[in-house]
Amino acid sequence: MLEPDPLLARIDEMLAERMAMLGSREDEEAQRLEESFVDFVEAAWPAVDPAEFQRSSVVEAMAEHLQAVADGQIKKLLINVPPRFSKTLLASVCLPAWLWSQRSRTYLKGPQSKILCGSYGHSLSILNSNLTRRLILSDWYQSLWRPRFRLMDDQNTKLRFDTDAGGSRIATSVGGSLLGIGGDLVIIDDPHDTAGIESAADREAVLRWFQEISSTRLNDPRNAGIVVVMQRLHEEDVSGWILSNAKEGEFEHLMCPMRFDSQRCCQTSLGWTDLRACDDDGKPLMTFPDRVPRDSEAAALLEEREGALLWPERFGEAEVAALEASLGPYMASVGSNSRPLQKGVASSRANGFSSTTSTRTVTVIRRQAFASLR
Repeated sequence: MLEPDPLLARIDEMLAERMAMLGSREDEEAQRLEESFVDFVEAAWPAVDPAEFQRSSVVEAMAEHLQAVADGQIKKLLINVPPRFSKTLLASVCLPAWLWSQRSRTYLKGPQSKILCGSYGHSLSILNSNLTRRLILSDWYQSLWRPRFRLMDDQNTKLRFDTDAGGSRIATSVGGSLLGIGGDLVIIDDPHDTAGIESAADREAVLRWFQEISSTRLNDPRNAGIVVVMQRLHEEDVSGWILSNAKEGEFEHLMCPMRFDSQRCCQTSLGWTDLRACDDDGKPLMTFPDRVPRDSEAAALLEEREGALLWPERFGEAEVAALEASLGPYMASVGSNSRPLQKGVASSRANGFSSTTSTRTVTVIRRQAFASLR
């Protein structure tokens, strides 16, 4: 019988130590990302978007509030931000993958969580679903969380995929059947199509769909979470319905307009305040909810910051001015600044039109603005 080679034995020992060290580092990295959703998004970004990740105060704000939903601090969350601010990648794509990565299981955290995601169109819902699955199957994600769960072979389609722990991500859209499906977390991402927003019938159809999915599709209404993330499109869109009909405090509202407006600035239950309404130490320059400047110096700063941009590193003054010019005053106010305007003459005055501008003329202008977004 041959004697074991001491050199080979030492090599095997060193390889085992190296693998253990790598495994420990990977576990530490996994735990770090499980504890911070925004850090997870940054690390996951190359798997879902070839563009470079840009961290900003608005991305951090959305991530913080989405994580609060996962932690049970917020039950129902409404987010209004301008278009192209990464809301879909955060809420519809990365959040389900992050929830399933968690080692400490709660009602929403862990691979047993059932997530129902809806949007205005079938193709958009499928696109978001595919991006989540692509992220989960990426080498990066698998290197950190492969032992946690795997996707089931017998239920792994574009519209639905399940985990072996009992979780699921189901994609649906306005007009699609909701029969027999539900979620522990319901994510509604841009429920309105710009093409139909001027149609009262289309808006009512979306509202009926939203009311059904947000009330009868929750697996456990006491513990379930609801996230609505969208740009404003009309005074009678889903956001408008929530703000007009939900009980006070029922929905947490995170609103981040493109241009700062001190009289519309919000503060959430997490203590978050728009940085444009804060001093250099991060303390609010005004009191809430009355929005009164705390002193004369604060009043001067707030006046100076009126109209300041939300994400100037990405959307600078030149880019925003060009966007506003192409969209027109109505869409710039609604889509970018989350400020729906009243119909008819009131709408025309708010947009800078003459007091004789007709409702028909305003409607035509609206439709032209929406067409530019598609």
